[in-house]
Amino acid sequence: MKITQASCSLVLLALALDPAVGQPGGLSVWIADPMEKVLPNAQAPSEPPASIELVAARGEVETGQLVVLSDAALEVRVAVSDLVGPEGAIPASAVETGFVGYVPVAANTAATPPEELVAIAPCEIPDPIHPGAAWALEAGRAQPIWLTVRTPRDAAPGRYEGTVTVAAGGAEQAVPLRLTVYGFEMPVERHLLYTNWCNAGQFASKHGVEMWSEEFWAVFERYLAAMADHRQNILWVDPGTIEITEDGDGFHFDFSRFDRWVETCEKHGVADRIEIQQLGSFGPEGWAGDQIVLMDRPVRSLETGETRRAPASEVLPDYLRALEAHLRERGWLERTLLHIADEPSQSNHLSWSEQSAFVRQYAPGIRQIDAIEGPRFDGLDVWVPKLSHLRAWNRHFQKAQADGAEMWFYTCCHPMGLYPNRFLDYSLLKTRVLHWYNWRYDLAGYLHWGLNFWTDDPFTEVTFAGLPPGDCYIIYPGPDGPLSSIRWDAVRDGIEDYEYLWLLTHRTGRFLRERDSTLIGASERADELARGVVWDFLNYARTNDQIRAARSAIAEEIEALEWRPAVVLATDPPTYEPLVEGPIAVNVRGVVEPGTKVTVGDVEPVVNAKGEFELQVAVDGNDPRIVVSAEKDGQTTRVTRQWSVLRER
Repeated sequence: MKITQASCSLVLLALALDPAVGQPGGLSVWIADPMEKVLPNAQAPSEPPASIELVAARGEVETGQLVVLSDAALEVRVAVSDLVGPEGAIPASAVETGFVGYVPVAANTAATPPEELVAIAPCEIPDPIHPGAAWALEAGRAQPIWLTVRTPRDAAPGRYEGTVTVAAGGAEQAVPLRLTVYGFEMPVERHLLYTNWCNAGQFASKHGVEMWSEEFWAVFERYLAAMADHRQNILWVDPGTIEITEDGDGFHFDFSRFDRWVETCEKHGVADRIEIQQLGSFGPEGWAGDQIVLMDRPVRSLETGETRRAPASEVLPDYLRALEAHLRERGWLERTLLHIADEPSQSNHLSWSEQSAFVRQYAPGIRQIDAIEGPRFDGLDVWVPKLSHLRAWNRHFQKAQADGAEMWFYTCCHPMGLYPNRFLDYSLLKTRVLHWYNWRYDLAGYLHWGLNFWTDDPFTEVTFAGLPPGDCYIIYPGPDGPLSSIRWDAVRDGIEDYEYLWLLTHRTGRFLRERDSTLIGASERADELARGVVWDFLNYARTNDQIRAARSAIAEEIEALEWRPAVVLATDPPTYEPLVEGPIAVNVRGVVEPGTKVTVGDVEPVVNAKGEFELQVAVDGNDPRIVVSAEKDGQTTRVTRQWSVLRER
């Protein structure tokens, strides 16, 4: 796909390092792809790239990566200048610097072919990002430098230039940095629902503060700010934050701690949904058994001060009625989701259904959500199947969607192997591409259980209970709050990719509505481009360049909708479907501004009063593309669509 227009503006971050620059005192500095996990034994490539190009809209966060390698142990420092552009400067503070740390991986993720791993265990994998401008280099050990570029929302489109200076051992190298800004803006609002379950107790314990103290809430806010920065917009809340007391008049419910949790999440934009943790668990036979049971609740006597465990059948009816009434009073009811149990399966779905019905009897207005291990959970409002189960039982989930269920997906310690996931020993591409699945399969949300279920020392012991490395957490405890990871930054990249697809759909829909046209679906082109990245559940883009090319194509089309004359185009078959050699016919549908002259190849179709046109064209198998030209008021826009061709052997 290619669109040309004289006034095309791009968002491009270029970090250029002249390969001819000398390397003083055994010090090597080179540019690495920020989607690459640079291992400790990495060496400078023989032909290092001249620049790193990162693509971002105004208000978007993008990353770059340099690598430093020294023969001797010494301190390295990095500094960034202001970026000077056509209408002012972007301050140096918009580019944050940090150093990527390594964590040990003792055993690889199971059931994974070697070619799906970035390194064979035992090994060290880059992950935590330590912010700062200085770092102690170890001799003979590659050290990635991480650059986080925050494009200001008010930056004028155009090119900005500055430098990144790397200094070590008495020498320094100035690396030119060039930033060109797109004319469109990353949405402030989040259009993908994204939740990582947290261990709130570890927010307290890792930072030496008392749970629920004012010091705890200060730490909690720092974690919420980091979540919002990575476009996480949901954080679950423990139903135990609602204190239950009793006296002769019955049960009483104190929502003050629950409210503060939700209000604090709202303050940071992490409450697009209010996700309440599970009220139930498995019976005595565990996950494989046939029983789901609702858990007893602690109840404190106002008369004696003693606390007892009240059976669920006794306390939950009043608890649920009070919860729904409180949510309605606060204006939170419509965005609240309540879990029954974690990962119920077909072995216990009948029992799950009974407990779900019990909860719904007393709180009919609260929608129910669960991560599920089976295809039959009638009555569930938000279904969250595992990615591999989406593939295995897809027809059941499609029917549930058609019947009105909201569909998300989740990953955890599964799936493995060919599937994408966010494990430490998997590529960052496998992490980033997860949210292309959200768009590809119309999945409104993504869930993972492990934001911060840390080991005693998450920097030296990356897992527990035999779980894959990186499954338990994706952030690290820093001195005063969270440290991000290159995996979490890749998650943000994937969610921003999703927002590009949303923007293209939104602008396409607006263009079509203005012309009262239903000839093309608003999401048709975004869907087509997404299927160029995720073909099906096991086949997806396998190179970083493929992801970037698709993202660049989306950005070009977002911008092209602001050009005049604008063109919205669809083809049957779409470009992700290969053509078959022989006589090849392609149907073309398009919408332009009324009064636009359109040519498709050398054919001029009739354009109706709405600006719609349709025709069938023959495509040459040796040059399988079509070119559509639109002319109006002395301006011309050209749109190209290209296919691959299957040929007989």
